[in-house]
Amino acid sequence: MDKDADVPMPPSTPILPPEYGWWLAREAQGRFTSTGLVYVRPIAAVEVDELVEARRYFHDLLARPGVESLLARRRSWTAALGNAAQTPYLGPLNEQIVPQALEALLPVWRMALDFLKGAVTTQFGRTSAQAHAYRAATHRAYDTYFGYRLVEALRNAHLHHSIPALRQRVTYDVVICDRCAEEHRVNPELVVELPREYLLSLDKCPAVLKRELPSRPEYLDLRCAVTEAMHGFFEVLSAVASFDQATAARVRALNAMWAQVAPDQPLLVHSWEGERGSRVAVETFADLDWVRCRTTR
Repeated sequence: MDKDADVPMPPSTPILPPEYGWWLAREAQGRFTSTGLVYVRPIAAVEVDELVEARRYFHDLLARPGVESLLARRRSWTAALGNAAQTPYLGPLNEQIVPQALEALLPVWRMALDFLKGAVTTQFGRTSAQAHAYRAATHRAYDTYFGYRLVEALRNAHLHHSIPALRQRVTYDVVICDRCAEEHRVNPELVVELPREYLLSLDKCPAVLKRELPSRPEYLDLRCAVTEAMHGFFEVLSAVASFDQATAARVRALNAMWAQVAPDQPLLVHSWEGERGSRVAVETFADLDWVRCRTTR
């Protein structure tokens, strides 16, 4: 399986399908149990080859220099948010977990985009239609997502300034037990906010941000900003994928598979008779959600 996957690996021996061979299954409710793994239909080997080739192609995109580093830093950022939210209180040491993860992510943000730009211009030329389409995709992502613009501005500021103190607090859902009337705090989440004035005070704050920041909250939600920035990045990556003429067929094959299992995640299950009895292997696609429903030329 791809090492950049952000989803837990399935067990090697889920419940056997009705017959040996390849099956399309869906991961209902995120569990591999008699109710969690549902077999949809058998799949012919040629269709399996198409789906596995499509997954390999998009996984190769994720493994490109710069892109791989950005995804690794994004996972570290997500893990830092989760770990800090589980602490009973945010002491001096815990308060540094998330800022350090953010400072590790910002330098590779631009590096990933520069690597993609370099790959496109090297393959097709600086004045090619593909290079123009790449620039258009980055401009579109910048114009569409506030989080993309915010991360770009933070990355530029980080080259010359330190990140200011972030406002961090843990929020909970409070559930009251019917029997004992006690309160229980569940689903802790860490809220991380950047003071708006930090960006407005920068000499090189982008003009578009200077115009829109006064209408934004006093503290900006960094968790949402990074999520939006990654949405924009994946749209740029989708544009790069579209330069391969076979990508449209790959996307159609993946979309057809997703449509058959929606809203659950698809799985390819291969079962056969081995020397030591029945064997099962599982192929997952959960880390390719960013490809879903993309339109390509």
